[in-house]
Amino acid sequence: MLLGFLAGNSYEAVAKAAGRDITALMLVVALIAFITFRVHTARRERGPSATAPGSTPEGGQ
Repeated sequence: MLLGFLAGNSYEAVAKAAGRDITALMLVVALIAFITFRVHTARRERGPSATAPGSTPEGGQ
């Protein structure tokens, strides 16, 4: 019976720590998704010539 009591107390401590860790992980994932979305949107607005490797600015030649 004592073993069950100790396991129950340990479970609550682990659940609290895991809850904080999962919340932090979700915030990091959301931040990465937001940054990726903003970069993708900005590149799409600039057009394909701005993102193509080796491209020259208009009127450059």
